[in-house]
Formats: sequence, structure tokens, C-alpha cells
Amino acid sequence: MAKSTESSKGPDAPSRRKTAPERKQNVLEAGAERAMTSAQRVRAGLEEDILFGRIKPGERIDEVSVSHQYNVSRTPVREALNSLASGGLVDVRPRQGVFVAEFTIEKLIEMFEVMAGLEGFCVRLAARRATPEEIEAIIKCNEEVNALAREGNSMGFFEKNNELHGLFYRASGNETLIEMTLATQRKVAPYRRYATYHKERMQNSIGEHQAVIDAIMAHDEDAADRLMREHLSLLAVGFSDLVAALAKDKG
Repeated sequence: MAKSTESSKGPDAPSRRKTAPERKQNVLEAGAERAMTSAQRVRAGLEEDILFGRIKPGERIDEVSVSHQYNVSRTPVREALNSLASGGLVDVRPRQGVFVAEFTIEKLIEMFEVMAGLEGFCVRLAARRATPEEIEAIIKCNEEVNALAREGNSMGFFEKNNELHGLFYRASGNETLIEMTLATQRKVAPYRRYATYHKERMQNSIGEHQAVIDAIMAHDEDAADRLMREHLSLLAVGFSDLVAALAKDKG
């Protein structure tokens, strides 16, 4: 008796060989996926360099140098730079190139005011919504921040301080607010870093952070909001020192 056609196509039967056009399409799709992955990797690396001051505000970013650094073609580099431009971290200037975003003093004042408002709202909601697990994570991270401040480890403090503020954002439980706050934080980070490197500023932050945490634990929304705004005010970060540092870098 002849075998049925259905049984000859069981699960163990070899799959149909792809045609040349299909194989070409698969190669193109795989290449596109690799390019996207490369673009994300380049973007993350450049963003970190900008945030930690390895590439300074106003400095030109050379596509060729970046492609060599990350061992990729210029296509993913352009994708990464376009992504950074959409986030406000770099400026694309026609016939000049791509530069790390540089803000006027007036613009910086506006951005710090917005940052203070956003973070104040984050901790206001955190005072209402934070879970015991989120508060525990905040306390643990704050202890690490304090240790770095006492050591005078400015780079470690800057990184861990960003992590602590990220925990404040997440404790708000508002994803839209978290996204907006993170986007603004990235823009001001290169400038906020200048203030972070002052030992006195790091020491002052110990008490300021603790006051915010105490307000969150006491479910005091008004106090948490007010204390965070004060913590992030331009007076708190030493605006005169910031301006002096920027002038020194430009000189």
C-alpha cells in the first residue's frame, strides 16, 4: 500500500531548501539586525562618554574615529548620532559635523528648574506609593553613595548618585514621568557632573538625600517634594562654581 503524502511530511522530514532570493533576503535581514545592534552599542558608548565628561560640551564627534573605535561601519554610527540628536545630547550642524550639545547659561537655568520640578514630583509620588522593597533599595544605595562621598571618590559618587536618583524615579510608579525625568537628566548630566566633583557638594548631599528619604518613609509628600527641589536648586549645586568650571574648560 502506498504511503500517504501527509505521512511523508512529518516533523522529521527535511525542510524545503530556500531559493536564492529568499537566502539573499535572510542575509539582508540578518545584516540589518546586526547594524541595529551595533548602532545601539555605539549610542550607549557615546552617551556614557558624554555623561561622564570624556567628550565635553561643544566638542566635535568624528564619525570616522567612532567607527574605528567600535569597529563598525559609518552607518550604525550615523544611526547612533541621530538617536543622540533626537534626545538632545548632540547637535547636528550642516556642513560642520556633529557636536556635543552646549547650552547657554539661560538654557541651563531653565533645564535645572525643570529637573527640580520633575524630581520633586517623583519623590512626591514615591512618598505615596513606594513599596517596602523600593525603600530598602533606596536606603542601601544611599549608604553606598555616602561611603563614596566620605572617600572623596567623585567619579564613583557621580555614577552611584545617578543610580540613587533613578531609584527615586522608579519609586514614583509613573512610567511616563520616569521617561521624562530620565530624558532631562541625560541632558543636564554633563553639567551636573561639574558640581558633583566638588568635595563640599558631595558632603552636603549626604544630609540632603537622607532628608528626602526620611520624608518618603514618613509619607510626607509635601516635604519630599520641597526637599528634593532644594537639593537640585542651582544654589545647591554651586552655580558660580559651575560657570567657572565651564569657562575654564573653554579656555
